[in-house]
Formats: sequence, C-alpha cells, structure tokens
Amino acid sequence: MGRTEHCQQVQGERDFMERRIGPRVMVDYPLTAIVDGHRHQCRAVDLSVSGLVFQRSKTLMSRELSQVTAFELDLGTGRPIRLRGRPVWSQEALQAIRFVAMNDADRLTIAEYLDRKTVLRDPMH
Repeated sequence: MGRTEHCQQVQGERDFMERRIGPRVMVDYPLTAIVDGHRHQCRAVDLSVSGLVFQRSKTLMSRELSQVTAFELDLGTGRPIRLRGRPVWSQEALQAIRFVAMNDADRLTIAEYLDRKTVLRDPMH
C-alpha cells in the first residue's frame, strides 16, 4: 500500500470513529457472513449499536464484501440476529461494517446488551 492509500485509509478510519454514536464493547461472538450464497463463519470482536468489527474467516479473506452484505450474529439469546451491513474499512483480517438493515427487536437486543456491559463495567472503548 502506498503512502497516499495509507493516508486515505487512516483518514477514513478517523472519519468513521468520529461518527460513532454510542459505546463500543469488545466481544467474542459467532458471526456468519453470507457472501455469494456461501456462509462464512467469522467472529465479531467489537460491537456498537451502529455496527461491528469482525475477524474474517480464511475463506472470506480472499473475497470482497458487496455494498450490502447479509450477516447473522449470535449473542447467545436463542436465535441469531439477522442484519445487513455495509463495509466501512478493512485491515488485514479485520473488517468493520455499519448496520444498514435490522429489525427493531434485534436493534433493541443489541442496545440492551450494550447497556448490561456498561452496568457491569466490562471493557469498553
């Protein structure tokens, strides 16, 4: 990556960070990315009400996410949270997405989960 591309990526990450609207918590939950009809088992590592960062599987490393990609996030609530996300940035095995579609009940589930983490004073950043 050249200097110009690196500077653009860093600026993009800063812009994304400045647009965050809520707390983020470090997590470790199963996340399935559905790309080109294939299910890729990944791990969510950072979660907020507006998006998440995940560690891509080896099979997903060689693929590009589309403008909007389907995901299933398993928070251990008995059923996966189905959502659609838009890629924001990627760096090596990490990929950040912004949520663009999710039902209100699932959005509330994530917000309540983040609230519990705040009360318990779990690691946040």
